[in-house]
Amino acid sequence: MDDSYLWHESCARSKLYVASSLYFFLLFFNGDKIFCDLINVTRTALKKERFKGRNKFIGRISMKKLLNNRCLIVSSWLEKFIKLSLLFISLSCLPITHAQITFNAARITAVDSLSVAEFYKEAFGMHEVERINLPNGEVEIMLNFGATQAEAIANTNAEIVVMPRTVSQQHENVAHVIFTVTNIQDTFLAATAAGAGVVREPFEFGNTGIWIAMIADPDGNQIELLQYAK
Repeated sequence: MDDSYLWHESCARSKLYVASSLYFFLLFFNGDKIFCDLINVTRTALKKERFKGRNKFIGRISMKKLLNNRCLIVSSWLEKFIKLSLLFISLSCLPITHAQITFNAARITAVDSLSVAEFYKEAFGMHEVERINLPNGEVEIMLNFGATQAEAIANTNAEIVVMPRTVSQQHENVAHVIFTVTNIQDTFLAATAAGAGVVREPFEFGNTGIWIAMIADPDGNQIELLQYAK
C-alpha cells in the first residue's frame, strides 16, 4: 500500500468525520430556529414597505402570520436539504468496496502436481486441504498454512492451488506466489534444502530495510520471499 493511497484515504475519512459531525449537529439540535433567525431579519423591512395606511394593524397581524408560516416552511425545507446534502457527502467519502468479493487462491501449474505439492509442504510447512481428481487421472491440490492439517483446513485465508499442466505449456517469467516471511535467510535456506532453485539470493531493496529473495519450485514456478523492515 503506497503513501498516496494512505493520504487519499486519510482525506476521505477526515471529510467523512466533518460531514457526519455537521449532520448530527443539525439532527439533534433545533435547526428550525437557526433558519428562522436568518429569515426574520427581513420581517421589519417588509412590514414597513408593503403594509401602510388605515389597515396597518390588520396588515401587521396578517404579515406576522404569513412570515411565521413562510419562515417555518422555508426553514424546514432548507434544513432537510442541508441534512440530506451532508448525508450524501458522508456516504460519498466512504471507501469504495465491492460486496462479497474476497481473494480466494493463487494458482500455479506443474507437470507433476503431486511432487510439487510435497515441495510446498516440506519447504513452507503447508498442508493439503483439498484434492480434486480430474477426468484425465491427474489431480489438482489445494494447500494452506496451519500447525496441523485440521488447522490448515479451518484456515480461511487464500490457498495455493497446484494445477497440472502439460509439458508443452510454458511458464511465465514472473513470481505468481509471494510469501511474507519474518526471517528471510532461514526461509531461503529451508526452501533450497527442500529442493527450491535459486533465482536470486536474499538482497535488500535499496535502503528500505525490505529484503527480497527469488526462488523456484521443482517445476520452475517462481516464488518471491518478502521480509518487511523491522
